[in-house]
Amino acid sequence: MKIFILTDLEGAAGVTRWFQADPGANKEAYLRACHWLTGEVNAAVAGILEVEPKAEVVVWDGHGAGGILLEELHVQAKLIPRGFIRSPYTLDEGYEAMLMVAQHAKAGTPRATLCHTYSSQSVYRYWLNGQEVGEIGLRAYVAGALGVPVIFVSGDQAACEEAQSLIPGVETVAVKKGLHQELAITLTPKKACELIQSAAAKALNQKEKVKPVFPPPPYTFRAQFLHTNVTEEFCALYRQLARVDAFTVETKGENLIEVTRPFA
Repeated sequence: MKIFILTDLEGAAGVTRWFQADPGANKEAYLRACHWLTGEVNAAVAGILEVEPKAEVVVWDGHGAGGILLEELHVQAKLIPRGFIRSPYTLDEGYEAMLMVAQHAKAGTPRATLCHTYSSQSVYRYWLNGQEVGEIGLRAYVAGALGVPVIFVSGDQAACEEAQSLIPGVETVAVKKGLHQELAITLTPKKACELIQSAAAKALNQKEKVKPVFPPPPYTFRAQFLHTNVTEEFCALYRQLARVDAFTVETKGENLIEVTRPFA
């Protein structure tokens, strides 16, 4: 059995301030956050191995600046480090399920700590077929289009609620409850790991109950950016994009992965 774990950093227990996710802002705080995240990933791996001791577990570090400490990663896990990789992130290589650890809600979500959509510096909002979508949704759809169900999501309460609204039957663990953008009521890292390990095992035991999710074609994807220069750069790189206005681009097609690849 081959299992994929997608990670981020903003959704880990104890991570409530932007500087904790940025090595250039505060290196010590960032490394502490990476330590907490790696512990949560290790807990998910341990839960998987409780159910399937011979499972091949591949972890993709999905945080922009990187978030996984390789020397602390579970010895039976494999890592795709942070680097240039585009959708579908190797999900087309025979995985049976995907788990998402330390996720955040999409941009603009009320009472959601560190919420944003992909890049907090350049992206304002994304829409797929007229429905606003964030990282959880778009990546779940990419996986779903390849027949891979997302069976588990951890992060703040808003992220878990977002996942539940998109993926029927998904197992979730809320490790903190947002009060606003940079404040939350958080579990300790130790308690978060206990819950994640138990829930990951439960999710794998019940994985047949969760089906891959993705909307039917055709697809219209729209991205709105925070700066006009980003719009110009995307249009220069991807000639299939239509420029809707100074901040917005749009593309259409029948293949979900191809339509969303520039943005995912």
